[in-house]
Amino acid sequence: MTALRELLAAVGRKMQVDFEEISKQTSHPGERGRAREDAVRTFLRQYLPGRVGVGQGLLVDHLGRTSRECDVVLYDAQSTPVFHVSDTVRLFPAETVFLVLQVKSRLSKSHLQSAVDNLASVARLSRSSEPAQPLLGGFAISTLFRGALRMTYTPDRVAGGVFAYDSPSLETLAADVVQVVRGRPREEWPVFVISLAKGAIVYGHGAAGGKSRLATGPLDQTRLVLLAPEDDHPLLLLYLVTVMRTQVTMSARPDLLSYLRLSGRGRWAPLDAAE
Repeated sequence: MTALRELLAAVGRKMQVDFEEISKQTSHPGERGRAREDAVRTFLRQYLPGRVGVGQGLLVDHLGRTSRECDVVLYDAQSTPVFHVSDTVRLFPAETVFLVLQVKSRLSKSHLQSAVDNLASVARLSRSSEPAQPLLGGFAISTLFRGALRMTYTPDRVAGGVFAYDSPSLETLAADVVQVVRGRPREEWPVFVISLAKGAIVYGHGAAGGKSRLATGPLDQTRLVLLAPEDDHPLLLLYLVTVMRTQVTMSARPDLLSYLRLSGRGRWAPLDAAE
């Protein structure tokens, strides 16, 4: 076992002990749930790269649509405007978000359904292309190319995962996942379902020797892969998948003019009057 695996396995064991203490000390189920969400956000802040912000709140797109509230939002800390709904809840433009998570204490089938419904509300949001920004400027370049070269990107949907502290067996959980996502477009499927106590469910396809090659999402994959906690620690998988998603998911500066519906059709006055 590598040093990183040993470290995260130790952190995972400590988290489990902390969660048990939280459950003993906090009698109200809502307070326990909030404490456990805080623990996940704290863990991610400690280990994710600094450019990845960790928060909670709602996502909004340039069409005015809003998601349900997300327990954990991983966003581009350098490009996300600060819009506070309350002291703890923020509003995130969809273009700037890498990944969202729903956190559950125990992942029953009904809780899984609720989590996937929340993630689907995020996946349905539109991520507009970044406003065209000059890639190369200056008079000579503009003259040569009849305008500055511009850089655009192809937006994808905001993905989401489910993290729970406990759940039924992986086999039962896998059957629940299949039933809950049936009939939904794959863009609305969770990219992983992780139970700290029981293991993790991710996606993959067949490889040589009967093994599975893992993927960071369900698109074009042919099977669910069940990972037992004693072989591949769930917390390590949570860390690796979230890091990989932030690496492959492009973010963009939101076009705030379209968010605020500024039309540019206001009254005008001639500028040469000032000369």
